[in-house]
Amino acid sequence: MAMDVFSCPATSVDVERLFSRAGRVVSPLRHKLKAAKIAQLVTVGKWFVEGSVPDDLLPNVLTEEDNARRAKRKAKALAADGSGKRSKPNAMVIGARHEDNEKTQTFDDDDDI
Repeated sequence: MAMDVFSCPATSVDVERLFSRAGRVVSPLRHKLKAAKIAQLVTVGKWFVEGSVPDDLLPNVLTEEDNARRAKRKAKALAADGSGKRSKPNAMVIGARHEDNEKTQTFDDDDDI
């Protein structure tokens, strides 16, 4: 990796390859990237091609991000279920309960008394 950063190419072939690789990074949708970000993308891309970066690094990162997204979505759904929604309307029971004669009257929140 240090060779990529501190080396000076002896021929212009490497420079042409570098510009070609950078040209593939900068697309019409990514044309506002800063020079430093383009350099980082090209360098890390070269490290992946050379095998300097473990093959399972990217899938692990993507899996972790996917799991984090799912957990966030699940927490958001659970929070939405508990906020402001009542599963049963509050009811008030008026009356007396007798063994022989059950007299009760139920009023929901929506009913007028």
